[in-house]
Amino acid sequence: WKDDMPPSKTRTARRFVLAALAVVALAAPVAAPPPAAAAPRAGDVVPGSYIVVLAPGASVERVTKQHFLPPQALTARYSSAFSGFTATMSAATAAQLAADPDGVLDEAGELVSPFVTDPDDPSKITVWGDLAEIDNEGSTDRQALWDYWAELVRDSLELGFRGFRCDAAYKVPAPLWRYLIAEARKVDPEVEFFAETLGGPVEAIASLREAGFDYIFNSSKWWDFNETWPLEQNARFHEIAPSVAFPESHDTPRLAGETEGHEGVQRQRYAFSAGFSAGVMMPAGYEYGFRKQVNVVESMPEDWEQPSFDLTPFITRVNRLKLSRPELQGEPLLHTPWGLFGDVLLLERRTSAGRAWVLINKNPNNWFVVQLPEEARVGTRLFRICRNECPEGGEPPPDKVDLRAAEVVYVL
Repeated sequence: WKDDMPPSKTRTARRFVLAALAVVALAAPVAAPPPAAAAPRAGDVVPGSYIVVLAPGASVERVTKQHFLPPQALTARYSSAFSGFTATMSAATAAQLAADPDGVLDEAGELVSPFVTDPDDPSKITVWGDLAEIDNEGSTDRQALWDYWAELVRDSLELGFRGFRCDAAYKVPAPLWRYLIAEARKVDPEVEFFAETLGGPVEAIASLREAGFDYIFNSSKWWDFNETWPLEQNARFHEIAPSVAFPESHDTPRLAGETEGHEGVQRQRYAFSAGFSAGVMMPAGYEYGFRKQVNVVESMPEDWEQPSFDLTPFITRVNRLKLSRPELQGEPLLHTPWGLFGDVLLLERRTSAGRAWVLINKNPNNWFVVQLPEEARVGTRLFRICRNECPEGGEPPPDKVDLRAAEVVYVL
């Protein structure tokens, strides 16, 4: 903490840990795609000048030609933070553009918030109303803009922060991330950057390969253990950076709220997350079965709930095992020797440290008995990690393994 730092600067530096670098005020009229959350007002509005945000698939050429905008009317084009352009135009042309389904325009001078379109249903648009778009790649004063972000990073490091969660990281150009990460490591060589990439287009996430992130977040929280997409993402994103799994986050409903406090599922999803990828994360209260979703702005100490159960011994046991066994560390390549059908999933993880197996009973209500493959029984130990009575050092793997409802077992 720096006593001579202005309060406004300390607030900015502290919030930066949880916010993307792309949050700034735009000094021109803009509009977010509906339905956008209420955004703060921008600075001075330029009369007759508008920023037009194009819908996915729309082209600048088609929209400008259809609305008779001459080339000289365009003052800037955008392709990084969003697809669109800035132009001077009459109020009549602006009104026509506002009605065009391919363009989003507003005279109010509001910020444009980043958004993502569901690839399976383009009508579903998620808008992050606490963030704002900016053209970090095409700015006419790009170096000064990048230096501003770097100064925020340095300020945060001076306050003692050791890591940054970079919200909607794929919305920021990879060269900017490389620059910021390099600048940060001049101050603290051990600082770590986590790229929040959930819901982003596959190509945009893949573009972060050379950005230098230490970790990205994966989407395993939404896996029902039956579909193939998590395995496909694991294969595609494996070389970008190690990933972090989580059973719930501040962006999702509480798991205990979704399952009516099913303790077995609470254990299952944490043990699975710890085995799925290099890292595991949970918000405070998960260990007690809290049901009220976290709000990063509005949650207060009085929102602390009465515990439904106490999983701290279980979570401690999982974390200690993961930290002590190389087979559970690092980003694995994942395989499913038994396929994805049936009530029990056998997940095989392969890393440079060797192979490990994660047995998952998908069913939250029924027990099952399965036979382990011979290769998983040679030179390994079986850890019934979800059971409080399990021996710390594991046990020799039997030919057949009984799995309680929603139980997860490690074979290492």
